[in-house]
Amino acid sequence: MSNHVHVMVRARDENLPDVLRDLKKFTANRIIKEISSSDRESRRDWMLKRFEFSAQRHVRNSVHQFWTHENHPIEITSTKFINQKLNYIHENPVRAGWWKSHRNTSTQALAIMVDVKD
Repeated sequence: MSNHVHVMVRARDENLPDVLRDLKKFTANRIIKEISSSDRESRRDWMLKRFEFSAQRHVRNSVHQFWTHENHPIEITSTKFINQKLNYIHENPVRAGWWKSHRNTSTQALAIMVDVKD
């Protein structure tokens, strides 16, 4: 679980690929910037070398590759299905042994709703 993220996204105007591309670009740039400038991150050099190594395998990259280029989208078609997926996302850290329960408010999974402005 430390090597992936689950995201539930809805896009206006059926531009979901554009939204995902921009989200990946923004977050990758920000995360790499934070890692690069942190004196407190003991794995900084190791992580940056991994991102550089990954970037060499794809012509789309410049120096670093943080995210993979593929996605695994699943269309949500019902309230029952969305509840099933939300429960899966919340239980993931519990199954990994990170949390005792996702019901504990101090360790609640992070959910963010972002309204993207055109």
